[in-house]
Amino acid sequence: MARLEAVDSAYLFATTNGIVGLATAPVQKGDTLAILLPHRNYIVLREKEHGGDGTGHGEKHQIVARAAITESPDELGERVDKGPPIRQFQIV
Repeated sequence: MARLEAVDSAYLFATTNGIVGLATAPVQKGDTLAILLPHRNYIVLREKEHGGDGTGHGEKHQIVARAAITESPDELGERVDKGPPIRQFQIV
């Protein structure tokens, strides 16, 4: 029963490169799925301010939700290797 309640309060999402998952709060177009290493915790970030030098430095983001994804670490690793570069974020 608790499992059904948890699913009822989750929000389905898909990224532009095809990663499918569930978030603990509503997400919107433009949000970023982030992986907090080394523990592989997934969060959804929303940009709060523009700025910086294009490397992620100076950008500010808000944590929108925790997330779970349907892919194994190996499958995800392949997507990340082909995806955008690793960026550093300032969480506000």
